Amino acid sequence: MHVSEEESNSRPSTVDSKKTPPLFALHREKTVVNVDITEDQKQAVFNKLVREQTSLHDKIKQQQEQQQEMLRRRLDKSRGKKEMQAKEIMDMSERQKKEYHKTKTEERDRQLQQMQQKIAKSKHRARSRSPNNMGASPIPEDQLSDSD
Repeated sequence: MHVSEEESNSRPSTVDSKKTPPLFALHREKTVVNVDITEDQKQAVFNKLVREQTSLHDKIKQQQEQQQEMLRRRLDKSRGKKEMQAKEIMDMSERQKKEYHKTKTEERDRQLQQMQQKIAKSKHRARSRSPNNMGASPIPEDQLSDSD
């Protein structure tokens, strides 16, 4: 029973695998090639490998730079969107502020006008009641018109 080292490592030992090999089994022969390389050839192969590695390194570096640039553009775009949104909010706030002041001024003017109308009515009533102006308003007319 002859089991080669390669066969014993490649499959588990069972009853079937311990059979005797056939008489005319093919044996693998190792071939030895005489390799003589000169220093110039060694240097050429070394230089070739260095160039390939440098080229691969440059490609990887270029890809990283492209990815960084893409990321920078995305961040700038995002930052631009946020700045634009903030500007829109500020513009809207400014419009609301102007509208508020306008409304407030209009309301104050309306109330002032109503007050002046009431004063004018009360003056008119007071004058119409007494012909000698005994019921006249205690506020002189020139002060009423100056309060605008």
